[in-house]
Amino acid sequence: MMQDDTYDCYGTYEELEIFNEAIQRWSVTCIDALPDYMKFVYKIFLDSYGEMEEIMASEGKSYQVECAKDLMKELSRHYMIEAKWKNEGYEPTSEEHESVSFVSAGYKMLIPTSFVSMGEKVIEEAFKWALSFPPLIKSACVIARIMDDIVEGKEKEVVSTVECYMKEHDVKEEYVYNLFKERVEDAWKYMNLELLTRKDIPVVLKMRVINLARVIESLYKYDDFLKNVGIELQDNIKCCFINAITL
Repeated sequence: MMQDDTYDCYGTYEELEIFNEAIQRWSVTCIDALPDYMKFVYKIFLDSYGEMEEIMASEGKSYQVECAKDLMKELSRHYMIEAKWKNEGYEPTSEEHESVSFVSAGYKMLIPTSFVSMGEKVIEEAFKWALSFPPLIKSACVIARIMDDIVEGKEKEVVSTVECYMKEHDVKEEYVYNLFKERVEDAWKYMNLELLTRKDIPVVLKMRVINLARVIESLYKYDDFLKNVGIELQDNIKCCFINAITL
């Protein structure tokens, strides 16, 4: 996402402090204080969420967009923590890192936000469930963060979960990869358990979470298909969006 790249690649620490403050305030009056290249990103946020707000207010569900804004603010704060670690050269413990990076992976924000405007299935109780960071969503975040770090960890500006664990426990990279792959498998087991046992949550919402986790699995299980797009991923995309579905 653009905000992720802004924190990871483009912004200086001082610029990121200004940008994060603007996200927390969420007001058009903040634009003038931003560097020019950040104004475009910030305006997209305001416009996109403003459009959602108009639509959901007409349905009497504007609370969903307010929750989505709060989740984006939380994501920005966690990006800022990582930026501070990088700026100060701080190496967090594995526990510290995961408390931040499982949120900065983005799915804690993306999943409930994807529920906005899904219709009558998303009653207020279901939305509250998603905001409580239940095991189903937490497991999706584990999958997103760990699989991303296994594939892209060495290329990141910020220390990864893999590197943290290696340094803290003085173990080799291959050992951590095998351990973390087991954690991913365990996360899938928790997701399947939640799918089968949480009868109070509509299946369509639970499947939304599982399908988003499947995206990460498809992109990172065998290679970094996000950057090295091959025939397999191209065919998957064509099956979903281009080729006619036949029964």
